[in-house]
Amino acid sequence: MLTSDEKDKLSKDTIRSIHMIGLLNPKQNSQIAMAKFIREKFPDEWKIAEKNSNEEIKEMINEWRKSRGLKPL
Repeated sequence: MLTSDEKDKLSKDTIRSIHMIGLLNPKQNSQIAMAKFIREKFPDEWKIAEKNSNEEIKEMINEWRKSRGLKPL
């Protein structure tokens, strides 16, 4: 069973992935299939991702990039 912190991290990672992979506006067949899966299996995260502002998206991606030792966007 996951702890509350682990659930929060999974949720944040899922939301960030939705944006980084471009699942809100899929163009390739693989993106379309993944978007459908994520939308069905993680509906709460999908709804949050739909409501994220461009600034929120940039901040979460830069936070991830920083954790990987990469330069921010």
